[in-house]
Amino acid sequence: MKDGFFTSLQKLRQEIKPLDNTSVLDVEKKYSIKFPESYINLLRFQNGGYLDYSNYPIGLLKIKVPFSDDTLTIRGLCGIRNESRDYDIEENTDLLEEWGLDKTKYVALDNDGHWWICFDKTQLNQNGEPKVVHIELEYGDSPVITVLADSFSNFYK
Repeated sequence: MKDGFFTSLQKLRQEIKPLDNTSVLDVEKKYSIKFPESYINLLRFQNGGYLDYSNYPIGLLKIKVPFSDDTLTIRGLCGIRNESRDYDIEENTDLLEEWGLDKTKYVALDNDGHWWICFDKTQLNQNGEPKVVHIELEYGDSPVITVLADSFSNFYK
């Protein structure tokens, strides 16, 4: 599964700083979150980046998201201190406030500013892991928050 998850550009993989345990612990402390083991295991393969397959099948999963019918485009996945502004979890989470979102509630996995894919620290599953949500900012007067998956492992299957 992991080999088909991230864009398989060897040059890109070499440019991304590998995940290290100290960074994981530092970022977990900074954002008051315990990352799911499935997320950490994926980042040990490649610490974030663009995805090979960017269409998330919300129609098949019977999920309703504003402006999307059958699929939701997810461009990439943030890594932890991978030194790439596009796909670094700290860079993206710190941008939440610029878009009127509360970074004490969410940790960003992907975004274009108008929409966000995040861990939602206010919604935990039965194992205490944050759910993965889509936040749409351009639909109505307040953000529309949709649960995409009960766990990160269910999100990236």
